[in-house]
Amino acid sequence: MPTLTPSPKKVSLAACEKWAARQSPDAIEMWGIRENGTSSREIAILRLTLSCLGDEPPEIVGFGSSVGFDAAYCEKHPDKKICEAQ
Repeated sequence: MPTLTPSPKKVSLAACEKWAARQSPDAIEMWGIRENGTSSREIAILRLTLSCLGDEPPEIVGFGSSVGFDAAYCEKHPDKKICEAQ
């Protein structure tokens, strides 16, 4: 899983959105992963922003980071398109 930059010292919606948009392309791709296997920058920014504000990221965030992660995710979610090739 790509490392994120340090979160804002003062957490606010604006600060978290700005922080989220400045993450690395690898982090954006991983945080934007969808159940069909594609990635969305907009989804990544939303998930990162919500995480910065204290929400837990969806289970799929991290897919592609390791074979073990992918296998565990697909074991729990065998019906997802991203798991077809697993």
